[in-house]
Amino acid sequence: MRRTSSACASNPRDKIYDLLGLATARDQTEFNIRYGDEIPQVFADFTKHIIQTKATFDIFVDQWSPATGQEQVAILSWVQDFSRPPRTTPLSMTKVHSFSASSETLPNDPGHEPSTLTVRLIRLDTVEHILRDCVAEIENGDHIDSFRLLSLPIMQTFLANTANHPMSDIDPRKKLKRTGELWRTLILDQGSSSVLLASEIYREIFEAIGTSIDGNGIQDIAELGHSLGSKFNADEEYVRLVVRTFEHRILFTTRDGFIGVAPESVQKGDHVVIAHGASTPVVLRASTTPGTFSLVGDCYFKGAMYGEAMRCGLEEEVVTLV
Repeated sequence: MRRTSSACASNPRDKIYDLLGLATARDQTEFNIRYGDEIPQVFADFTKHIIQTKATFDIFVDQWSPATGQEQVAILSWVQDFSRPPRTTPLSMTKVHSFSASSETLPNDPGHEPSTLTVRLIRLDTVEHILRDCVAEIENGDHIDSFRLLSLPIMQTFLANTANHPMSDIDPRKKLKRTGELWRTLILDQGSSSVLLASEIYREIFEAIGTSIDGNGIQDIAELGHSLGSKFNADEEYVRLVVRTFEHRILFTTRDGFIGVAPESVQKGDHVVIAHGASTPVVLRASTTPGTFSLVGDCYFKGAMYGEAMRCGLEEEVVTLV
């Protein structure tokens, strides 16, 4: 589906049906071709089929493009518009060693109601601050000194938010890492070997920025730049990855001081959760009906990308996506 996502089909159903001849025997026998069904229902049935047969919820963290104009297809929030290509690379595919936020948990039965999806999950936190313009002036080819001043307000907001929300000793999320390594968040903890080898340089840069911030903001930008000296002339690979991170995504902090990267449509009050069987956390938005939510998209959540949250003892719950 991903490889052929940019291909065209006169009948959107064929973006799925035409691939069945290349699929496994199980897929061919358990997924029925029904041209009489409405397009949204075909896409919804296919989504549930993937969840059940592949034992993963990752199909609904792919950021497929929204349809527009005459091609618009009415889609439930948890169903991707497979008639159009993804808008950007899913977080679950940005690393050679993919994320494993839900650890080894398996997805629950998605349910048989055609217009809803049942999901077992844990809640991490609620979106509080959204930083939309943190890399607005950064372009490919820039060096790290080009976004030094843009990084400073990011650190200021993040550190202040964390400091204002001390976590109780009995909060199971206290085991999750909230602070440090902002440089990894800005590149979604990915990169080539050259970036990873240079990690010590970036760690020093962001630690220096962090120590230059107090309750009143930046103490002395000029002194900071002087102290770091040539370190700001680091490899442009890092800036390229930052630019890639914020293609259709933005930085956010939560009520309890966590930091993450989410789709640009995220809003204050949205919920960050980890669904069983999903490689990355996702953002959900409460609907008007109690206990139901709409899916916003995949999410990078500092301290919870490799199963850490699933081992914290957070309470599980079952919600319905509409």
